[in-house]
Amino acid sequence: MLLLQSTAVSVGTRPDRPRVFPSLAFVVAAVLKLALLWENGEAAIELEHGQAVAHVLPCLAPDRKRRRREAIRIYGQEVTFHRRRLVKTVQIKDEWNQDVKNVWAFIEALKRSALKADLFTFWQRPTDPQPRYPFYQEPEPVAVLPIRGYKYWVRHQINKGARQAVARAQRRGVEVRVADFDDELVDGITTIYNETPIRQGKPFPHYGKTVEAVRRLNETYLDCSEFLGAYHGRELIGFMKLTYMENYVDTMGLLSKIAHRDKSPTNALIAGAVERCHQKGVAYLCYGEWSRRGLGDFKCHNGFQRFELPRYYVPLTVTGRIVLALRLHRDVASLLPQKMLDWLIDLRTNWYSRLTRPNAEA
Repeated sequence: MLLLQSTAVSVGTRPDRPRVFPSLAFVVAAVLKLALLWENGEAAIELEHGQAVAHVLPCLAPDRKRRRREAIRIYGQEVTFHRRRLVKTVQIKDEWNQDVKNVWAFIEALKRSALKADLFTFWQRPTDPQPRYPFYQEPEPVAVLPIRGYKYWVRHQINKGARQAVARAQRRGVEVRVADFDDELVDGITTIYNETPIRQGKPFPHYGKTVEAVRRLNETYLDCSEFLGAYHGRELIGFMKLTYMENYVDTMGLLSKIAHRDKSPTNALIAGAVERCHQKGVAYLCYGEWSRRGLGDFKCHNGFQRFELPRYYVPLTVTGRIVLALRLHRDVASLLPQKMLDWLIDLRTNWYSRLTRPNAEA
């Protein structure tokens, strides 16, 4: 989920900015691609009571534009797995919206399947934060906003800057309202997606999508979701997808136009979401994983708090047990010192900003 108010990357000309040495940027990008994003192959497997009833499709060539995740179904639940160098890890595809129905049976089905996964990871959602299983666990930080009413949010949960942004949106004519999922909304979302190829200092994965691709991307969970649109006149300048799950709401989409960031449409959408949650008696508004830097600051300023939920790791093979014992199941990025990680992120931002400058030479 992406925010524009504080983290949008300028693509205009800045003659005085320090130039990044291209060879260094290329090498770092290549190393990070191999170390952090390596996944290959794609499969379609249907498992019923642990038995595979479909075949594994041939591996596909690596795609630079998106990471491959392999589609699986176990006991009717869609699952993905990440194939990395040391271990193959399985998890529920939509963890925010699905629980593991029967953990023990699920694990046994994985062990008996032809998938040959090494680790299974799952977590407990915000409605169930107390650990209930005896497996190895690590805290999973997520951003959660407790809902106590719109006025309480404005007066006690957000900072001065966020209050000013909400007031600015109102003064400059931004209207937030529930929008039907129709052709007009899909066209508006497509326009927002295709505004710029770079957001938050990295390639935006939905840039260049067709109208039909955008429709398929956003039509999930329509029976328990609604869309909020931020409008300036008749123009859609931002949208937010809210999915209602038990006593919390999952923010499945939040994006605004960079061209209208002076009107603070994203802040207006958060305010609209708080109102909707209060009207429906929802206890929590969730906004993905806990973040740092620009997006993390935005979440803090708008009242989101860090909740730590238990994430479990269950070894399924000898390899999985060894990897888990040596704590090698984590991403490479999580093992880097924070200063180095910040430096790499800044380097990536500078690299893509340089590539998207209008006067950049090929």
